[in-house]
Amino acid sequence: MVITTIPRYENKMQDIFNFIAPDRKGKKFHLNLSAKIKNLLIFTYIGRIRSDKLIYKGYVITYTINNNEISILGIYQENEWNE
Repeated sequence: MVITTIPRYENKMQDIFNFIAPDRKGKKFHLNLSAKIKNLLIFTYIGRIRSDKLIYKGYVITYTINNNEISILGIYQENEWNE
C-alpha cells in the first residue's frame, strides 16, 4: 500500500501551513497530520465509514482507496470543500 497526494492537497496544505505560521506550531501540525495520514496504511478504513474522510483538529482530509494506493485528494476546514 502506498500513499499519494494530488496538487490540490499540496497547495491547500501549504496555505494552511502559512496561515498557522511556519514556526513550531505549524511544523508540529504538519508532522502530526502526516502521522495521521500514514496511519491509513495500517488502518485503511479509520475515517468515516463510506465517506473516506479523516478528521484532524477541525480539518477534513479526503481520500480514496484503489487497489494498493491511498490517494489524498484534499484538505479543508469543516464545510469548505468546493469541487
